[in-house]
Amino acid sequence: MICDKIDDCIEVLDRAIEICRDPKGGKSTFRIENEDRKQYSKVNFEDCVYDGKENETKCDYAFIHRDVVYFVELKGSDVQKGYAQLAATIIDTKKCFQDKEIKARLVVTKNGAPKIAKKSSGYKNLVKNTKDIVVKQHILTEKI
Repeated sequence: MICDKIDDCIEVLDRAIEICRDPKGGKSTFRIENEDRKQYSKVNFEDCVYDGKENETKCDYAFIHRDVVYFVELKGSDVQKGYAQLAATIIDTKKCFQDKEIKARLVVTKNGAPKIAKKSSGYKNLVKNTKDIVVKQHILTEKI
């Protein structure tokens, strides 16, 4: 059922630049640079896949390009919660992306206590599901 919901929420794009900002008004930004204007997909987890499920722990977006899925969470400063949101979404949707490499991207405005955050259960769950985790302050750019 979750895979059907994801399929309904996929937006196919070929923009040279795609910018996503924290939907809650924060300053963290994720940016796709697509110089060759290759086709890729964007999934809005917060406002589409999990729409109306305010209590669900989920990340903001996924970007799918060829055999890679980038799960993206845009946060203010709560790194632990960001890890938990990424882990929960990856675990919940993993069966939908079995043939893809999973990458987690967390962009925060303030990077508070990253060493403590890495001891959290959210981080440990995230590491179990992907080894490719990037945490960046303010803006993170992926080139596809």
